[in-house]
Amino acid sequence: MEIFFKNKFRVITIDSPGHGKSTFSIKRLSIEVMADHIVNLLKELKIDHFILLGFSDGANIALKIAQKIPERFLALVVIWANFSPEGLKAYILIPVKIAYAVLVLLRFVPLLDRAAQRLSLVVNDPKFDKLMVKKITIQTLLLAGEYDFIKESHLREIEDIIPNAELKLPGISGSFNSSRDSKEYFNSTVKCICCILKAEVVNN
Repeated sequence: MEIFFKNKFRVITIDSPGHGKSTFSIKRLSIEVMADHIVNLLKELKIDHFILLGFSDGANIALKIAQKIPERFLALVVIWANFSPEGLKAYILIPVKIAYAVLVLLRFVPLLDRAAQRLSLVVNDPKFDKLMVKKITIQTLLLAGEYDFIKESHLREIEDIIPNAELKLPGISGSFNSSRDSKEYFNSTVKCICCILKAEVVNN
């Protein structure tokens, strides 16, 4: 996706604290802490206006940033966003809660503590105030597969609360069970994003 868009935009990809190549923060991981890191990064890079795309935890971080500095957004794209842990389907949330409970008991081991912090982003975050989210007035695209981990009713609630939000369900599972699914989901996602960015879609 980065390769596709970098011909039209300046693309900056970010590894949040405790993810990818980024180290853990001094503060324990939370959507709030991770959003603050990105806000500070944008300030450091002197980026005044931007389009922000977030996936999974990144989608929730993007929603939090949109509450903090909405005046700097050109548009917002979020994939697999949720307002609260209850937005996840039970077959995902329940096993994660069990794993988190075990890791909390073992968090005196640094490696397991870091794993607990990551799972905390699912079990304890996000906890968005719907009145605050309603103040997000920027153009927002919500994306998810038809059979993804977030409840469709939850996604439609987000669409209803954010004034200028539009929900798109490409119809392919985001779990990428096959290379064909991955390609179709990617193509559908890119086309949806291009709509909000008003970019030209080139059919290869």
